[in-house]
Amino acid sequence: MSEVERLDFDLDVSVDEVADLINFVNPVPGRHVYAVAFAGLDRIGKDEDAALGVRIIYQKISTLEKANESDPDTPDGSVFGENFTSNTKGMEFLKARLKQMYGEVSGSFRPYIEELQENAQAVQMVLTTTITKSTSNGTTYENVRINDVEILETPMDLPEGYKAFEYEPKL
Repeated sequence: MSEVERLDFDLDVSVDEVADLINFVNPVPGRHVYAVAFAGLDRIGKDEDAALGVRIIYQKISTLEKANESDPDTPDGSVFGENFTSNTKGMEFLKARLKQMYGEVSGSFRPYIEELQENAQAVQMVLTTTITKSTSNGTTYENVRINDVEILETPMDLPEGYKAFEYEPKL
């Protein structure tokens, strides 16, 4: 285990000197433009020995249309992701996602995932959110469903002050 340096909080530090937090936020239902911030292998689960799967993390660039205009929008720069486990179902879901993005797909998963990662692809998505309640513990979960996604061929102008999200996979 690595040692963590202990620092006392300095109340005299200017908030202007502190970077804005990039946070995982479920997007509001609607049509949005996101950039692929990370696409690759990662441990899916909380355990250190969890199996490797594929994780795709999307970072919001802009909202094109909200399903309900009165809903508060999620901030530009916020992120959300989806995980694809290494079992048959996970591979089927990943294939379906890649087909949405690329049309027909064939061969191995590798070139598609590498292209998403290397080119920080901009994608347009139609998203919905469903609320489910666990029958075992009563916890309420908000799940994002990507109904449609397409890679945008035209390069996107990033918003002023846009800071790319950096992610380190747990390999």
